Amino acid sequence: MPAPGRRLRLQAFIKGENIISNGSVSNVFISIRAFPVEDSSGITRNRFASTQNRILVNGTFDWEPIEIVLPSFPEEVEELTVFLVMSGKTFGKVYFDNVTLSVE
Repeated sequence: MPAPGRRLRLQAFIKGENIISNGSVSNVFISIRAFPVEDSSGITRNRFASTQNRILVNGTFDWEPIEIVLPSFPEEVEELTVFLVMSGKTFGKVYFDNVTLSVE
């Protein structure tokens, strides 16, 4: 695991074909989640970062970058999960490529 306080950057490229969203919230996004979701003091800060509700993807488009930063890696992390998401209210095809998680 990264040392506490280090920054994590999740980067990827997305490409879409005929994407139609049937909702007003983000339909395609990337996220980082540290587990457990809270530390032994009950603190949840800096344990989740996401592009959810920051972008809305529709139509057909070529490769575009997408990025999210977890500014300060928390203490007491046992597992780190990366999510590449196309929500259930979305139709079409989404491609993810060159997914990179880096510690800065």
